[in-house]
Amino acid sequence: MCWKTTRRWTASDRSWQFFLANTGKRDEAKAQMTEAAKGLAKADHDMAYWMCSASAQLGEIDQSFYWLERAIKLGNENKPWFETDKMLAPLRADARFQELMNKIEH
Repeated sequence: MCWKTTRRWTASDRSWQFFLANTGKRDEAKAQMTEAAKGLAKADHDMAYWMCSASAQLGEIDQSFYWLERAIKLGNENKPWFETDKMLAPLRADARFQELMNKIEH
């Protein structure tokens, strides 16, 4: 197996992806969103949230909502953070954001 497809994503990987997205290097940032990373995000609420944040920064709003909903379903219900995290600013004007926040009990 190839090392790149089997290793676990780290905070450095996510930070690098955000840096690329925020400096206009969309293609490079999207390349970081591998199938392995997406597979991990389907089972890990933190990874799902990171995918949500990265998608929002890339302007992929529908994809971002998919990952935010996934993060919440997996147990990440940090509503105060969702409502203030600058990375999610592109989502807040969309009615789906408030609908998801209303589903969180606290």
